[in-house]
Formats: sequence, C-alpha cells, structure tokens
Amino acid sequence: MINPKWIAAFEAQDPDKKGSLGVDAFCAAIRSVHPQLSDAQARALRLGVAPNSSGITLAAFHAAAETVSSGEDVAAELAGLSREKFAELGKTQPPPAAISTEEMRERVRHSLIGAYEDGRLEKTLSQISCENAKTKAEDEDLENAALKIQSIHRGRTARLEVEKAKQSDAVQLRTKRHKCWRMRVER
Repeated sequence: MINPKWIAAFEAQDPDKKGSLGVDAFCAAIRSVHPQLSDAQARALRLGVAPNSSGITLAAFHAAAETVSSGEDVAAELAGLSREKFAELGKTQPPPAAISTEEMRERVRHSLIGAYEDGRLEKTLSQISCENAKTKAEDEDLENAALKIQSIHRGRTARLEVEKAKQSDAVQLRTKRHKCWRMRVER
C-alpha cells in the first residue's frame, strides 16, 4: 500500500495531474518526504529509478521513497552508486540562493536569442521532435507486445481449460463403463 504522505508529496509536485514528475519535481518531492537527502542524492536516485525516462510515475516515486526508507545502503544501490559515493553526495554544498523570476526570464531570453541566432534552437527543436516520434513508436511497440502477450496467455488458458474438460469427460466415461461392467458381472 502506498504511504499517503508520499502520494501527497507526489501530487504537490504534479499540479497539472500529468501523472509524472520531471527531474526537479521528483527531487523536491523525494526531499519533502526524506529531508535528510541532499539535492545531489535525490538526482542520483532519479537516475536510478528512471534512467531513460522523461517522467517519474507515482509507482516509481513510491519505489524510490520506500527504498530510501529501507536505508542508505539500499538507496545507494538504487542510485547505482557505492555507499561511500552516495554518502559523499549527501555532503555536497546546497544549491546557490534562488534568483528572481525576472532575472531568470532575462537569462532564458538571452539564451534563446543566442541559440536562435547560431542555429542551435532549430537543431534542438528538431531533435526533440525526433525523440517524441521515437517515444511514440516505442509506446506503440510496447502496446503491441503487451497485446501479443495477452493473446498468448488467453490462448494457453483456453487450451488448458479444453484439456481439463477432456480429462473430466474421460473420467466420467470410464466411471460409466466401470459401473456397466460391474452390473454385468454381478448378474
């Protein structure tokens, strides 16, 4: 059963109800339920939970939170690090003080203008488009594989039921034959 505090932490970081968390949202959520974790440890856990994923689901978040509850050794293993390296990440300096929203907007604006002018923005947007297409194709492949597995399972189940019915019919037939034979012998 999922801890209600973990659900609340997940939902607090998922206000749009998308059902998944990005890197920063995952780190904030995991640190809200396990405040002993540093940001670096939270990021390492995120990579251990979903190394190739763009979003962390509630189930994956629950697994990470439960793992951290089990102890630092298990958390380090999930993060794919030695216990020592994971502990070292816990000693890292906190992130620098937050910058104002206006300053962040200005930095982003300058970065986007620079990326547009030297062609990086178009290349990046093209790569994102290709990655989204690959993700959709992979999702379709996974869905088709799941349907095939379900079909195979239903077929096997049906064959087993037919076999059981045949065996049951054979037992009933043998029982009837045996009764008839006994009746003949007794006469």
